[in-house]
Amino acid sequence: RCDVNNPPPGPGGGVTIKPCITAGNSDFSFNALDCNSYTFLNESSGHTGMDDQWFFGDLGETDYTNITQPVHHFSNAGFFRVDLLTGFNDVNNPGQLCYKWTRKVVEVPVKASFDFNNGCQGEDIQFYDRTTFIPGKDVVSWSWDFGDPASGLANFSSLPDPIHQFSSDGQFIVKLVVSN
Repeated sequence: RCDVNNPPPGPGGGVTIKPCITAGNSDFSFNALDCNSYTFLNESSGHTGMDDQWFFGDLGETDYTNITQPVHHFSNAGFFRVDLLTGFNDVNNPGQLCYKWTRKVVEVPVKASFDFNNGCQGEDIQFYDRTTFIPGKDVVSWSWDFGDPASGLANFSSLPDPIHQFSSDGQFIVKLVVSN
């Protein structure tokens, strides 16, 4: 029978666990670089600095890092629970580490995204706004740059789902900037 509140006495019959005590605090701050990209700063005091880990709550291969000052590009709009796991020296158990979690919620109001239909030179190419946003943060303006300066004023559009006819064959870097 195992009772954690009343362990049996004697050798092998009980374990003494000292509480983990640290001499520091865990904290972080964050700032938006644009709608969905944020920089994070570990502001913990007294931590070892060697075992700190970030979790962004944004499922995928970039959800975790141990970089001191990471930049994270959130995949969609939403509310994300960002966690910092910080390592501290254990005052009661020299040579051992204690870990403290700090969690903050990051609001990503808008994440610009789009799709398009492929086509050839001289054909209309349809672009579709696939921007995600949280309720109350609706997209109110679109600014497209088709990366095709030879098309003159047609290189730009403020429509949500514009059509563009490219002036030549090739690869073009299309940019969409949205505002809420």
